[in-house]
Amino acid sequence: NVLFEVHDARELEKHHPAIKYVGVNNRDLKTFQVDTRRSLELIQQMPLGVVPVSESGLSTPGEIGKLSAAGYRLFLMGEAFMKEKDPGAACNLLMEKL
Repeated sequence: NVLFEVHDARELEKHHPAIKYVGVNNRDLKTFQVDTRRSLELIQQMPLGVVPVSESGLSTPGEIGKLSAAGYRLFLMGEAFMKEKDPGAACNLLMEKL
């Protein structure tokens, strides 16, 4: 399987129908600012049949809940866990709060 990552609507237009997973990177790669509104806006433009993935800058159950309510079912998280002394325990704690 392939994860096709996009940052804006223009990149989303390049999606190939054979690709099932489309990831929206919430991080601006020029400024490194994170804005989950990017995921919320782009999910409305996703091609039918794709599995949307929200990526980057996610760290709280509230963020995950809001994105889940919008239609996301998969989330790429790394930084939030890697900042912790015990990443596995941090992941378990987040999962308990969802």
